[in-house]
Amino acid sequence: MPQNNAPTVGIDDLAVYVPGLYLPLEGEFARSRGIDPSKLIKGIGIERMAVPDAHEDAATMAAMSLLLLMRRSRLQPEQIGKIYVGTESSADEAKAMGTYVIGMLEQVYGQGSFQECGTVEMKAACIATTLALESQSYWLAGEDEDRVGVVIASDVAKYPLASPGEYTQGAGSVSLLLKKNPRLVSLEQVYGHFTRDENDFFRPMGCTTAVVNGKHSNQCYLDAVTGAFDSFAARATRKGIIVPAAGQCVTDFLDHILFHIPYPRMVEYASAVVFRHDWKSCPRSRRVEEEIGPEPGEGDGKDAAALQVAEADYARRFARSCV
Repeated sequence: MPQNNAPTVGIDDLAVYVPGLYLPLEGEFARSRGIDPSKLIKGIGIERMAVPDAHEDAATMAAMSLLLLMRRSRLQPEQIGKIYVGTESSADEAKAMGTYVIGMLEQVYGQGSFQECGTVEMKAACIATTLALESQSYWLAGEDEDRVGVVIASDVAKYPLASPGEYTQGAGSVSLLLKKNPRLVSLEQVYGHFTRDENDFFRPMGCTTAVVNGKHSNQCYLDAVTGAFDSFAARATRKGIIVPAAGQCVTDFLDHILFHIPYPRMVEYASAVVFRHDWKSCPRSRRVEEEIGPEPGEGDGKDAAALQVAEADYARRFARSCV
């Protein structure tokens, strides 16, 4: 909780912009790729793919979501102290996307109306906007002129045609309004981090489509979730925000857990991994074992491929357990 009666900071409002064009995945797309539509709709959790129009890119979508946010929140340009953009679809190798966004919005609000607003672009694949949110929360906590911040996520995600990642691509933008004493989400400014150099997902300079190693990328995602969770838990415990008693776990203190979604069903896998990881140190792990059996391990005599299959099966059974 905030210390010394300091005001909370966090997300007060948000606005979403999605292109008007989209491709249904269960019709011609599924037939042309030879994919069972149920794999896309039920297995992955995707029904349609947003497609940017000829006049749209990540910058125009960012400008649209911010314009929607400003109108619904009745914001004026002089109230906004910083605009940070998280993207992996940069429009320029040097110029920050936020400057393009400001230029477009000044066509609505007047030339120079945003000139006292700081802007920067952050790139770190899917986590860039989260890092922008963290950075702005620190700035906003010390802001003494009662100005607000805006964090924008905007991307056009593309994969090679007929590649395994093709049906997870899309386009859109979300603008988040950051204020003191917010209405939606308060940030306690305790963040966990996890970083590791991997080749699971990248887009070389000059390429318009990303390179992804699907199964390895999924595992990297789960490793990062548990690593960041441990980092957060350690920091929250040191600060006295979370103090588990005997038999309690860190997740007992969490009312909601929000996840980045590379595709909707990934949330089920990630949440199961978090709880399974956290519960290992709690007595309830014995109840889990009584219901679904012991976890697979390297000492089971299975080769790497068989162990991977056993691990995936155990993860599914854990996610469906009644504990």
